[in-house]
Amino acid sequence: MYTAETGRKMRVGITKSEFDRLLHYRDKLDEMMLIIEQNQLDFVQQLRIEVQEKLKVLKDEMRAEGKSQSGISSYVGEALCRIRVATNTHPLSSGWHSDLYSARADIVFAIHELQSQIEKK
Repeated sequence: MYTAETGRKMRVGITKSEFDRLLHYRDKLDEMMLIIEQNQLDFVQQLRIEVQEKLKVLKDEMRAEGKSQSGISSYVGEALCRIRVATNTHPLSSGWHSDLYSARADIVFAIHELQSQIEKK
């Protein structure tokens, strides 16, 4: 079923594991955004490399999830499309925070949408 407001396919009956993966993606996005926010003035080389690696791992996980047949693949695929920055760019000068924030918004939307479906049952 599609909703008129969002045009997104409603996912009913996802597993707890799938829901937990949405929470995992949200938490990883939060973690990277916090690192960027807390290090605006002193983003040292080692921290840059660490955050770049975290983004690479997260994008790979989300890409695999988006290609899967899971109940959350469309949500994760949409969120991944928001992360347009390359993993080899600098987190401060390349707009990482904005892309991560947009992806997080999609994931949080999915979490709330799925929670409301569960509450209606």
